[in-house]
Amino acid sequence: MKIKILLVLLPLLFLGLVSCKDNNSTSEKESKATTTKEKEIVPKVKNEVQVGEEKLVYKVSLGVLPDLAYKGEGMKVAKVHKDRPGFVGGLKDGDIITEINGKKIKDLIEYTRSLGIYKKGDSVEITIDRNGKTVKTKIVFD
Repeated sequence: MKIKILLVLLPLLFLGLVSCKDNNSTSEKESKATTTKEKEIVPKVKNEVQVGEEKLVYKVSLGVLPDLAYKGEGMKVAKVHKDRPGFVGGLKDGDIITEINGKKIKDLIEYTRSLGIYKKGDSVEITIDRNGKTVKTKIVFD
């Protein structure tokens, strides 16, 4: 199960690492190596993830990083990236996504699977658990 989750997260984590990269803590040489490595990885992880025999393909993102330590129902958001659809739609760090357009989200794999049916410009209603309260918000994928 841990391998399956890692395979699902690789593209999501990669997108987050690119936008959250902290160059202050690395040397110029290390930074160039990271950039070269990123260029090698991008084509391999862009928009698809293999989970067992199933290939999950998605064209959109909320611009959030999942909380990998979360073991409950839904997909817990560790970080919402500024100016991305999740941020614009009001998602906050710590929110737990429980439904997308009425479809239950039981875990990170289901979350990733559900993104596969949407394209840029689509809007969805996201149901979240925020500190024990149910909140609904509308998000438009860019």
